[in-house]
Amino acid sequence: MAALWNWQSTTIFQSIDGDCGGVCSCATCHVHVAAQDMAKTGTASEIESDMLELDDNVNEYSRLCCQIDISDDIDGITLKVVG
Repeated sequence: MAALWNWQSTTIFQSIDGDCGGVCSCATCHVHVAAQDMAKTGTASEIESDMLELDDNVNEYSRLCCQIDISDDIDGITLKVVG
C-alpha cells in the first residue's frame, strides 16, 4: 500500500524533509494529526514509535507521514508539519 510519503512532491508536502526516503529511519517527516483524524491514520508500528521517541516534539497525535497508508479513509485529514 502506498504511504503519504509518496505524495511528498506535491505542494502540501514540500516542507517535509523525509531524509530517509520514506523507510521509517529518520523521523524528519514527523507530523501532528488533528485529534479528530487520529483514528483514520491507524496505529503507529513499534518501529515508528521508536523513531518518534527521538524527536522532542512528540505528542499523542504524532505520526511519521511516511507510515500513514493512503486510502479513502484519510481523505480530508488535517496534518501539521512538526519543526
